[in-house]
Amino acid sequence: MPAAVVEWVSRHVGDAAEAVFIGGNGFRCAAAIEALEELLGRPVLESNQVLLWAVLDAVEAPLEIQGYGRLFGPR
Repeated sequence: MPAAVVEWVSRHVGDAAEAVFIGGNGFRCAAAIEALEELLGRPVLESNQVLLWAVLDAVEAPLEIQGYGRLFGPR
């Protein structure tokens, strides 16, 4: 499934897009985030990923998660 997400999104993102948002909590695409960011050269945000980041930020968790995009990189 991640390969299909990478292929579809990379074909449909316009050059002017500054970032990519993939919504829908039932759509599993977390494994495609890092590959898409490398391929597209811009941030890729997915709804569950953003929710987790917001919770970690709210409790000021000093946690870095690798493999799920630059959103979870160093602050």
